[in-house]
Amino acid sequence: MAKQEDEREHESPFSQDALRAIAKEKIMWRLGVQIHFLAFLLVNVLLIVINWISNQWMIPWFVYPFSGWIIGFGAHLTIFFIYSKGIIGENKKAIILHVVISVLSSLALFNINYFSNFHVMWFIYPVIALLISDIVHFIVYKFIIKPSDTGESKSWMERKIDEELHKAKERKIGGLE
Repeated sequence: MAKQEDEREHESPFSQDALRAIAKEKIMWRLGVQIHFLAFLLVNVLLIVINWISNQWMIPWFVYPFSGWIIGFGAHLTIFFIYSKGIIGENKKAIILHVVISVLSSLALFNINYFSNFHVMWFIYPVIALLISDIVHFIVYKFIIKPSDTGESKSWMERKIDEELHKAKERKIGGLE
């Protein structure tokens, strides 16, 4: 009897084929990240060499494409992380990706500002806008969209769904009379 309980405890709700498909997909995502990282390194090293050969960094133009590559690779790596950690909920995924891209974009803007015109720190203005957008996204997620985990108080979205269901039920009952 105890052996049967142990076996049931370790059973997976997924079939062996489903687990293989999940493992394959995770391997493909990891391979995609590795290939993109290799491309990131090769392209940016080549751009740095070309920049050095062409003007000995009198104009460090390699910073501009490098900054774009950082944002793109960071987004790709974040999506892999979200998938591999099994994070669920589209809104939660969107918040994580948005914050990561905002941070990487802020760093890219700082780099571009630093290498193009260090005396005027213009990068602060778009970084403030990114910070405000992150705060707004978090507020919307936390207080409007995300349902309560405890069930004690419902989010705005959950209350609105309940209201719509209640209205639909009243219409259905009212239509039957």
